[in-house]
Amino acid sequence: MNANILVTGNVMIRGNVAFDSTMLVLGETTVEDANIQGIIDTDSGGDKKELVLMSKGKVLINRLDTFATTQPIPDEVMDAFFYTDSSGELYGVGSMFYLNGGFFAKEDLTVNAVTGVVNKPGTEDTSGKLTFSAQVQDGLKRFVVDYNNEVYGHQQSSLPRVQSIHVHVGPVQLVN
Repeated sequence: MNANILVTGNVMIRGNVAFDSTMLVLGETTVEDANIQGIIDTDSGGDKKELVLMSKGKVLINRLDTFATTQPIPDEVMDAFFYTDSSGELYGVGSMFYLNGGFFAKEDLTVNAVTGVVNKPGTEDTSGKLTFSAQVQDGLKRFVVDYNNEVYGHQQSSLPRVQSIHVHVGPVQLVN
């Protein structure tokens, strides 16, 4: 997808997709086990572009069946920045979740993730359940959101313009 898009309803992204795009969504957004790759722009010297998705409704991103036991392979990294005026939920329990870009939720943001090695159902037992290794301090990071400040520069001609901006940072609170 090498175009900017306005969606007046909901958006569902699945499968293997490539983007150099800004998408404005007036409904809700669901990214279900998608591999979102940036398109390489040969006109700008080979910069890798991304998806910038701004949603009025809630955003849910989940990863399923991505059981890498080492660092993620490039196809598993999502090249995107997500913004929502509502709430966000990032779900990667048992799977490798790697977002190269960022995520901002104006309301609540819920992250579901674990560290360490996760084995596919049936690989260590016959119960059909996920099995988790002991969670150690320096264990495998299965959930990574790597902020990429170049996203805005790559999509600057497509982003909405504002006259001023006000940022309010509240206390960080982890809820068990």
